[in-house]
Amino acid sequence: MLDLTEKRQSEAVHPFVRRTLDLLPDGVLIIGSRREVVYLNDAFKRLWHIPNEIVVKGDRAMLDYVLGQLESPETFLNAVERLYQSPESSEDEITFRDGRVFKRRSVALESGASGSSRIWIFSDFTEAWGARIDPLTGLLNRRAYGREIPGFMASDHSAQIKAFALIDVDHFKAFNDRYGHAGGDAVLERVGAILDKGANLTSHKAFRIGGEEFAIASVHPNDEAAIQYHQNIVGSIQQARILHAWNQPHGVVTISMGLGLFSGPGEPGDVFAAVDKALYRAKKLGRNRVVMATLDSTLKPTVSHVSDLNPVGFDPREIQRSVSLSSSCASADSGADTTLGYASRAFGGSATIGQLFDVLTHSVPGIVWVADEDGKVEFVNEAWCDYTGLSRQQSGAHGWMSALHPEDLDTLMALWPPKSNVQNPVSEKMMRIKRRDGVFRWHMVSANSIAESPSHWIGCSIDIHEVVGMQKRERAQAEILEMVAGGEPVQTILEALCSLGETQLPGSRCSVLLVSQDGKRFDGGAAPFLPKKLQELVTGMEIGPGVGSCGTAAFEKRDVVSANISRDPLWDDWRAAFEPLGVQACWSRPVYGTDDSVLATYGFYFSEVRAPTAEELESLENLRQLAAVAIIKARAHEALEESEEHHRFTVEYNPQIPWTSDPQGRILSVSSRWVEATGIPVEDALGNGWFKALHPDDTQRLVAYWNEHLKTGQPVDVKFRIRLKDGSYRWVRARASARRTKEGTILKWYGAVEDIDDVEQATERLRRQAYQDEVTRLPNRRAFEERLAGRLRDNAAINVLMLDINGFKTINERFGHEAGDAALRLFGRYLRKAMPQADMVARIAGDAFVVLLTNYPPAETLQRFAKKIGKAVEYQLSKSTKTRLCGVSIGCVEAQRDIGADEVVRRARLALSAARKDPNSSIALFTPALPKASEDRFDQIELARAALKSGWIMPVYQPKMDLRNGAIAGAEALLRIDHPSLGIQGPSMIWAALDAPRIGKSINDKMIALVLSDLSQWTPWPEEFGSVSINLSTDILTQPGLSRSLLKKLERSGISTHQLTVEITERVLVDQLSRKSHQALRDLRRHGVRVSLDDFGTGFASLTHLQQLPVNEIKIDQTFVRDLMREGPNAAIVKSMIGLGLNMGIDVVAEGVETAEQGELLREWGCRYAQGYFYHRPMPAKDFARLCGFRPTTV
Repeated sequence: MLDLTEKRQSEAVHPFVRRTLDLLPDGVLIIGSRREVVYLNDAFKRLWHIPNEIVVKGDRAMLDYVLGQLESPETFLNAVERLYQSPESSEDEITFRDGRVFKRRSVALESGASGSSRIWIFSDFTEAWGARIDPLTGLLNRRAYGREIPGFMASDHSAQIKAFALIDVDHFKAFNDRYGHAGGDAVLERVGAILDKGANLTSHKAFRIGGEEFAIASVHPNDEAAIQYHQNIVGSIQQARILHAWNQPHGVVTISMGLGLFSGPGEPGDVFAAVDKALYRAKKLGRNRVVMATLDSTLKPTVSHVSDLNPVGFDPREIQRSVSLSSSCASADSGADTTLGYASRAFGGSATIGQLFDVLTHSVPGIVWVADEDGKVEFVNEAWCDYTGLSRQQSGAHGWMSALHPEDLDTLMALWPPKSNVQNPVSEKMMRIKRRDGVFRWHMVSANSIAESPSHWIGCSIDIHEVVGMQKRERAQAEILEMVAGGEPVQTILEALCSLGETQLPGSRCSVLLVSQDGKRFDGGAAPFLPKKLQELVTGMEIGPGVGSCGTAAFEKRDVVSANISRDPLWDDWRAAFEPLGVQACWSRPVYGTDDSVLATYGFYFSEVRAPTAEELESLENLRQLAAVAIIKARAHEALEESEEHHRFTVEYNPQIPWTSDPQGRILSVSSRWVEATGIPVEDALGNGWFKALHPDDTQRLVAYWNEHLKTGQPVDVKFRIRLKDGSYRWVRARASARRTKEGTILKWYGAVEDIDDVEQATERLRRQAYQDEVTRLPNRRAFEERLAGRLRDNAAINVLMLDINGFKTINERFGHEAGDAALRLFGRYLRKAMPQADMVARIAGDAFVVLLTNYPPAETLQRFAKKIGKAVEYQLSKSTKTRLCGVSIGCVEAQRDIGADEVVRRARLALSAARKDPNSSIALFTPALPKASEDRFDQIELARAALKSGWIMPVYQPKMDLRNGAIAGAEALLRIDHPSLGIQGPSMIWAALDAPRIGKSINDKMIALVLSDLSQWTPWPEEFGSVSINLSTDILTQPGLSRSLLKKLERSGISTHQLTVEITERVLVDQLSRKSHQALRDLRRHGVRVSLDDFGTGFASLTHLQQLPVNEIKIDQTFVRDLMREGPNAAIVKSMIGLGLNMGIDVVAEGVETAEQGELLREWGCRYAQGYFYHRPMPAKDFARLCGFRPTTV
């Protein structure tokens, strides 16, 4: 083991190299091939916090001390042991238990029998690591990506496979815009955690490179392992089932991935472009898809379910071309002095020391140079050439000065050569060096004189730009947050934010515009560079699209970059005001609050046309986050001040009555408001005198409550009534808490009495309303269900009637809701009067009432009892002009004791529904078959929906015959269902759907469209053929704009109005909604459309109704024609209807003619038209056209 004294170190390492090592801020350790420590510099001991007493104990003690600080000692030791068996260089990161992060580099110096001796360089990367970590996901950020990926691409892993993947969260922007940034951040955080876990498992690196896009760089033993690794990532995200926007019901997060595999060096831009194209294709394919960009023709993936869709073309020769790690120093300096050559000359021809210096200058992360006392550079390492883009020849002598910032160059030359002394041999200074892209960045430059040549200096430079920037941001943030904490006005803080923005983005002028709480306008802000009048205009304008960059950013909640306002349409209305100020570009970012609302916009204005760089975008994001914190805290501070002022006024003008008492409950003090309220003087209320104001019914309860809490010390919260000085009583609420000593002994009680009489009265009203119907004053649904549940628990014999008013909707729509409410009250009163024996009569919804009968009726059936009740109520309703046409439907249930209240109500509803549909009876008793009927109704509606969607609706046509000559005189269009498996079915398959408002209208509309389409094909249309009739229900007739819509359809189809007849039922004539339907029919008739009254004789139409709305024809219902005989019971009725039509000049059509005898009788009695199976059955359109001799016309 080597003795690490100054003497032995001096012997082991050349002084020139030692000066270089002492100069470096990095810790350097040289270990020989036998694992002996050859040298370590002071920076190493400082970075590793190794005290001298540990160093002198030897290698083992020092190693134990070092390992004790690491987060993963075993990983570190394994990596070290592998390196000693290999001549390769290595670079990695190591983490400490206290959170520090070091970058470790190791380079082999020479090989011996037991391995290679190596130089180890350790750099404190903690602050830079913080600057390159994405704060949301914990992954490496875009800055780290820019630094790490070029080295990864350039490395040559000929025996392994390199993989580069781009990952994008599908549809992220849509969900982020809809549910806000908080939900989007949660998604990105979860995805990042999965990628971080996967990368850590394989020692590979994952980056978040922007928004919802990620990148992974990794190395694998072969192509199959690489593919499987990335498939596992997709699988992990699938298994995680990350929900979009927390628990919003929109599925789980999916990703798309582009993947490229290659083995040799690659050009970063080319690889990224190829993989990015693959990612684009993956997104087009769907979710959780991987598309490969084949970057190396020798790789042939064998995993079948990885999509390789004619991958992006890529020349293998291009991807295999060498990306040399040597910089422009070597290529540009033909014949220039090399590092090794310079070191050999400097060290008197020592090749070994020259090799050590060469390795050292190539391994350190910063720049190394040698200059004389006149500032002429004699040597620069490759890091300088790579960084500045200057060759060694260009950097020699004073050429290096072109890379220094002019301000720093003057300062440096004024101090050159550095003045050193024994106590401080190293000179350090911060200055700015121009990177090869033209950007000046801060560096820490250190210099040390060379012992062998005092006129020469060796120095190094480390890029600390991110650290400096972070420190500046932290100082600025701290200053602004101190202003917030100090209570500075919001306006002052906004102006400070503007100043900070102008400092962070040189050349910019800033504004911070606050958005009003309703999010509709700017409500103040700061824009110091604007003239006062323009400030007032801008800080009060409404936001919206096209209102410059800031107004658009606030309205659309997105970043808006107007790189050239002279061409940006967003600035059309504002360009004239800003261009005279020299503004040519404007970038604006919305500042979000914790609830994702926009608090303000942060605007940056430039006097040149330009867009932000990646670094500037990061600065904008940092500024936005600071602005959000500052504005939120400043507003909170203002709100707190307002709250304190409000509290002061509240206490001073508080209507409550504060009081205090001793531990025994005796009142010590009470507000003068007690006297104002009760009339009892304060001195009389002290002690227990306040009892005199209590309501007699509350005294005993309240005194017991007070005594109990005096014993337990629990807080008091009690309600009681006190007598006022006018003798009335009001409800009050007393609350109090005990003040205690440290030992818990009660010192005093503090309380207040507040008037809650209005609240108590309102609560009582609400309590009544909770169980009482507001309109009828009957019990409501809640009261009924609780009573029913109680009776069921008592095992009582229970019957339930559910009733509703037929025609109630008509009353509401014709006479208004007040008349409807009056009808409900009337119905409820009649119902209670008709059933005094009922346990409860309640209104549960709309016009639905229920009656609860307990142990009743005893001797008669429930249906018979319900029928008697229905007639009694209808009789009472008939006495009012507004309800005289109303009827009553009743559903009856004999409740079983083993079912719940909800089931009883459901059965009653089913029975009521059956009663309403039964044309022969308005009373129905629940039977087990009714649920099946309800299911059938549902099935019919579903079948109708399917028929509409699939095009199964079809019209068939039944000819109408002229009985005088036997010729066709028109037809009636009838509905049929052309079912794919059942064939053509009648309308009974979907009866329930025809009564359903929405789907019934859709079916009517479809039938009209189909009939008009057929009519438009049948040309020419003979006048003797009359018209085709189609049925319209009352609900369809009352649709707004029916007549106008139908006439337009006829016009568009080229159909004459006399070719169409609309058939209506007698309900249209007698319905109290007839005003709307009558007007529609009059409009149609006025334009030539015929009107036919279908099923005549089965309803309640009278001559008065026919006179009010003259129709063109009446159709005798088939129930009168089916069994028609000359001397039969229906003969007189049919003759009367025919005579009525002839006398009124109305055509008469007999339906349902099935025999020749029936047709002859009808003709003999004067009926002109008939239709029925005797003449023709309903037929499809093509058969009807063939029968009539029409020629279809192709449109």
